Amino acid sequence: MRLVTHVLLACWSGIPAIAGGQSAAPRGLRPLEPVRIQETDTLFLSRPAQMVLGPRGHVYLTEGREARVLDIGPDGRIERVFGRKGRGPGEFESPAAMTMSGDTVLAVYDHATKRVTFIHIPTWTLQRVSPLVTQWPPVIKFAAGDLLVSTWDFETKTSIAKAVEGTGALDERQGVIPALGAQTQMLITGAFWNSTFAPIGDEIFAMYEVSNSLYRWKRGARDAREIVLPAVRRRGVPPDLFESLLRDPAKATPAMLYDRSAPVAIAQVSDDILAIVTMDVKVDGDMWSGVHHVTLFDRRRDRLCVDLAAPASRMKVALMKDPLPIVALRGDTLALLEQAESAAGDPVQLLRRYRIEPSQCEWSALTR
Repeated sequence: MRLVTHVLLACWSGIPAIAGGQSAAPRGLRPLEPVRIQETDTLFLSRPAQMVLGPRGHVYLTEGREARVLDIGPDGRIERVFGRKGRGPGEFESPAAMTMSGDTVLAVYDHATKRVTFIHIPTWTLQRVSPLVTQWPPVIKFAAGDLLVSTWDFETKTSIAKAVEGTGALDERQGVIPALGAQTQMLITGAFWNSTFAPIGDEIFAMYEVSNSLYRWKRGARDAREIVLPAVRRRGVPPDLFESLLRDPAKATPAMLYDRSAPVAIAQVSDDILAIVTMDVKVDGDMWSGVHHVTLFDRRRDRLCVDLAAPASRMKVALMKDPLPIVALRGDTLALLEQAESAAGDPVQLLRRYRIEPSQCEWSALTR
């Protein structure tokens, strides 16, 4: 994550500002003070995989290349490190997906070893390790003490299951597979398997890479309500993309595979409001960039505030070699971790934060 292609101007307290290309935040997103991650020769970000916003301004990051989990304080200082390379208890090969239970337990999934490591946050110590047998890198979330996992099952046409503690088996399959994915399994098994979901009360809300819709169901159910999210400012999923790929897979290019919107986060903002974050990816030769949009869904009033663009540097990085900005949601806070460059030309990692303000949104009734 050291490659930087744009130069950013410096502002107060040494925090870099965006040099060109960053628009003002739209109504509904209020910028907060950015935080520069304070790196050292031994404590640094090389290739972060996922980010979780913790209590009291802390941020937790999985580091795939360094095989560890970082605890970053509210001032940007890396305060604690958990894990190292290996396959023993408390060790990782490629830590990726991560979620929290309350403010006390952090669950980290390692795809290489197919297991979940549970970290006790207050003491930053190993709590336990449990296997998790799944084919694709999952999204994991806690719901009423259970660990739910995104996993495609085409026999039952479900997309989420409960991980059985101790065995790693998948049980209580639920949810749906969008019609396009269910009809053409190779779309998901070949390239478009990403999805994200959020348990809220006794319901599950999910989005999938093969659809522009939000899906909502009662926990445990195998049927869902489909809510079509209009693509107003974001790109959305091109309707003819999958047909073109299926007709002639040999002609697939990186631009065809990645130039679209993909869901990256869902979380509850308030009792009524749900935030959905998508990322528009743009491929330009051997470089790529990503722009994030936030859509708010009022689940009680059935209305939408669509495609609030989260300002960022929109910097281009090496295709498939360097990560695009990473997003996390906690309550009414949206955070983006991105690459930047100081006024002196040094690479820095910048945490941009926004307050989600539903009262400032331009709401519209949901079209049925």
